[in-house]
Amino acid sequence: MIAKEFQITEEQALERFYKSNTGALLADDETGLYGQSPLYIFGLFLEEMNYKKRSNTFMAKNKLSPMMQQYLEIKAEYQDCILFFR
Repeated sequence: MIAKEFQITEEQALERFYKSNTGALLADDETGLYGQSPLYIFGLFLEEMNYKKRSNTFMAKNKLSPMMQQYLEIKAEYQDCILFFR
């Protein structure tokens, strides 16, 4: 599904998924994601990719301070966490 959605090869799709936050959460037994349907996991992955795309577009359009750029980059990787930043 990822390969078809992003028009990439299956190998690229697997690499993109397993490098994503969703892939990391799936590998973590404590999240319980392994028991969810493939469509649910795919939906989470798409949300993550769309969030990263919006964040990158926002940063490109607006001149953000280096601190805010770093915050948004880290937050994109850890969307489900509260991020304390100073």
